[in-house]
Amino acid sequence: MSEEQISGLPRLSELVEVLAGLSGNFEEHFERAIAIGMSNILGEDHLVIAALRRALDNVRGIVAMADQKNIFCGVPIVRFQIDTAMTLYGRRLVADVDDYVLHMMKGEERRKYKDRDGEKMTDAYLHKKLTGEHEHASDLYSGSSGFVHFSTQHLHRVLDLDYYKRTGGLALRSHDEIVAGWPNEELRAALLHFVYASHVILSECEIWEKKRWPGSGSER
Repeated sequence: MSEEQISGLPRLSELVEVLAGLSGNFEEHFERAIAIGMSNILGEDHLVIAALRRALDNVRGIVAMADQKNIFCGVPIVRFQIDTAMTLYGRRLVADVDDYVLHMMKGEERRKYKDRDGEKMTDAYLHKKLTGEHEHASDLYSGSSGFVHFSTQHLHRVLDLDYYKRTGGLALRSHDEIVAGWPNEELRAALLHFVYASHVILSECEIWEKKRWPGSGSER
């Protein structure tokens, strides 16, 4: 990330305040959703409630990881949040939402389910489709996925890449560099990405609420 990009990021304190606000937004949607009650709940409602519960826990999780400067546990939470957004968005692509939810409730993999056009709901398919409405969805997915599976992201944190570029030889970074926490500029970028993914989830909740209570606005 360039110096210009880093300087353009919100301050860490500002991002923490945004996360607190997001938590409140998620809780408001969650309370409205569970107020439906089990006697009136539909498959789509169930999906939204589960997504909101996960989104709330993800907020708490990334705040804790930011506090600990724990990059390898923190960045995957960004991936969890965009995954939640993708699954929630997927309900708008299927012919039968109840069947879509039932498929996952039975323990079946989402990627084996087909949308109304006969396309399998794989991660690749969903994040590309989601990018049509939220332009950075695929970038967030790709950038955070490298931290979920053991990859170059983990290897490069222990190897001295500058030494390799100079000499072609392999050497470990210093002990202090290897055990260093989450660099501030990377932390700020990750939190900004998390906020973006969270807003995608909130937009899906707004769409659901307008469908569930047409014409009622935000008042329930």
